[in-house]
Amino acid sequence: MKKLSFYERAEKLGHSAEGLKAGHKIASVISIPNIEELRKLLDDGSSDEDRAKREEALFGHIPLTSPETDTSDAGLLRRVHSYVYGNGVLADSDREIIDQAFPLDVFAESAANVTYDVPTNLGTSQLMITLNYGTVTINDQACVSVYNSTLNYTMDTLVRNGTPPAGMGDFNILGVTGGTGPAGATGATGGNGSTGKAGNCSSAGIAGDSGQNGTVGNTGGTGGVGVAGFDGLPSMPATITINQSIQNTNSIIVFTASGGGGTGGVGGQGGTGGIGGNGGNGATCGCTGSGAGNGVNGGAGGNGGTGGQGGNGVNASGNVIVNVPATYLNDINGISGPASPGVGGAGGTGGVGGAGGGGGSGGKHNGNGSGGSTGGNGTNGAKGVQGTQTGAPATIIPKPI
Repeated sequence: MKKLSFYERAEKLGHSAEGLKAGHKIASVISIPNIEELRKLLDDGSSDEDRAKREEALFGHIPLTSPETDTSDAGLLRRVHSYVYGNGVLADSDREIIDQAFPLDVFAESAANVTYDVPTNLGTSQLMITLNYGTVTINDQACVSVYNSTLNYTMDTLVRNGTPPAGMGDFNILGVTGGTGPAGATGATGGNGSTGKAGNCSSAGIAGDSGQNGTVGNTGGTGGVGVAGFDGLPSMPATITINQSIQNTNSIIVFTASGGGGTGGVGGQGGTGGIGGNGGNGATCGCTGSGAGNGVNGGAGGNGGTGGQGGNGVNASGNVIVNVPATYLNDINGISGPASPGVGGAGGTGGVGGAGGGGGSGGKHNGNGSGGSTGGNGTNGAKGVQGTQTGAPATIIPKPI
């Protein structure tokens, strides 16, 4: 592979050598008008043979299909990768679709010296990040990470002081965990019980039927099932190139994991129970009267909804190549982890019981009816099930230059 100098790389990115020599960091967003210009931007002077090897390393685990037999987005993306990273040829039908995606913005940065003192996020869900540095220094407990973004990171010298934070690598090529699913809908409120029939007089001065008890409030509705968690976003292809030397360490850790599934949504809360019916009033019949009906219990609260299923982990969209001089090849330690499926959402809370109905008013010489009790609360919903798919990580491939 032909090695461009720091200033040659900067020139390709449109970054001023004079400004860089003066110690400035130059960042820009490059508008790429078409697929040909994107291919030129990614061209590092490699021979056709080296380009073919690079494509195989980055994407060889993903089948390369024909536009006649595979019109999917994934198939198109694989053919685009073959063209811009390797020696693939794009069909006219693919070009017509691709043209609609341009212009594209690519973030680029150049600096003679860059130092990381803390864990640094290079970007999340960006199309492409191209970094061009002279000497990169990573101090103790610092590291660099990129999330769901294609990365081209080139430096001449890497100085590593100390170690990365626990659970992280010096360089981390990661996906993005899927979002949590929305909560389920709250259950409907139960209908109210009916008021008992009022008492009456059988004839003038003579009490008839007493007031009747109300009816029990209806049970609240069950909460809705939580919505499934969202699938993760994949880690993207990355190329890390150290052209000259690695200093102060004999171990550079490159860690990769794709995007895990999101947590399922919480189940909906159960609906409130309906209010119990009031007792019917007694009647007054001259010198006497009929008794009152009793209020009855409110309805039970509805059960909470089941939590939503966890989202799925997703496979990496491309591998990670680490180009280093042959002397340092054994210093590159690749570690990968699976993209776990998301956990199920918590069950919804049971709804509260409805209030009891009030007792009716007694007729002459009769006491009032008793009130009903509040209905019991509903039970909490069950936890949702875990997602079904674990995402495969990228392969980390050290290569001598």
